[in-house]
Amino acid sequence: MRRFLLILLVVWSGVAPRLFADVPVDHAARIEKHLVAPGDARPIPPGQASIADRLAFWHVPGVGIAVIDGGKVVWAKGFGVADLATGSAVDEHTLFHGASLSKTLTAIAVLKFVQDGKIDLDQDINEQLIGWKLPPSEFTKDKKITPRRLMSHTAGMSLMAFGIGYSTTQPSTLIDLLNGKPPATQPVRVEELPGKRFHYSGGAIAIAQLLLEEKSGQPYPQLIQRDLFTPLGMSESTFEQSLTAEQFRHVAPGFRAGNTRVNGPERVYPAMSAAGLWTTPSDYCNVIVEIQRAASGAPAKILSPGAVAAMLTPYIANAKSPIARTSTVGLGVFLAGQGKGRTFFHAGSHPGYSCYMVGRLEAGQGVVVMTNGDNAFGLIGEIVQTVANEYGWQDFQFIPPPKPKPATQPVR
Repeated sequence: MRRFLLILLVVWSGVAPRLFADVPVDHAARIEKHLVAPGDARPIPPGQASIADRLAFWHVPGVGIAVIDGGKVVWAKGFGVADLATGSAVDEHTLFHGASLSKTLTAIAVLKFVQDGKIDLDQDINEQLIGWKLPPSEFTKDKKITPRRLMSHTAGMSLMAFGIGYSTTQPSTLIDLLNGKPPATQPVRVEELPGKRFHYSGGAIAIAQLLLEEKSGQPYPQLIQRDLFTPLGMSESTFEQSLTAEQFRHVAPGFRAGNTRVNGPERVYPAMSAAGLWTTPSDYCNVIVEIQRAASGAPAKILSPGAVAAMLTPYIANAKSPIARTSTVGLGVFLAGQGKGRTFFHAGSHPGYSCYMVGRLEAGQGVVVMTNGDNAFGLIGEIVQTVANEYGWQDFQFIPPPKPKPATQPVR
């Protein structure tokens, strides 16, 4: 009997690992139930670590998550409430306001135009603009404002963020905004020596939008649809500021912590390039995968090897910037980590919305998290860090965005 049991144990030890290896791990379910705190944040108490618990803790109505592994989206889910007025639930098709995630798409569009010979990345912007020109400044006598400096936030431009939601009853044009016409708070101008430091500027990205529109002869939403959304298969994304009835049915309005509705599709953002995107987490994952494929030398749909190299080149860092202490800025993305732990990322924040995307350059992994809540980066950090742990991201550190200064104040 003892010999029989020994033989059975030996046979089972060889069979069991193969049996259990074939059982897929439900990463999504594990993440949903057991979030962890990033970095030095206080640990999440036992019994309070589910996504539902953390939505309540951070006063965020809903969140959408999409995860990339092996170079493709492996799951996308929604949690919580999309619209507190109707009680509709967030699902994988819920549209969120992408805010500054728009800037990464704008950088890709600029690089596509560079590839096509329509834009020179290092030529003076005023030599490439047709109509409106950036007013001369004492800071630009010997330093040029170029598309490369605009997209890397090293042009010394004003206006960190376009936090004003322009109502459809008070329309404003991009030119009005660049000139500081009310309700804009100030004109877009050069405020310091170009190339001196990293100086985040939505105003700089607005100039890039004007350049793209002039070079293409098309409105921004149409040129992005043609050159980016269609090639990348982003069927649920748009820069149109008037959404269709079908899109309205999927929109998650934005809310403050007190459940006050503060934003939604009724708002119009003339600087679409800086902050006008409507998208879903799974749709936006296509942007991450495009950058990863181009960077790895695999066939990409838009970016050439030279274009992605320009995008992922570290530019000037500013030691006083909360982002730049642990990362550098590229074109339309921030960069962090070394070797197999190299990542690119960007955050977005508007009244009522917070979102974040990060991709690992050499591992085909990434995550996009989008919420309809203000100041939701505590929750986002927990989700991103948990995804990183669950999928074995080596040497990963969640880097939260800095808190933007009010749009009514110049950035110094």
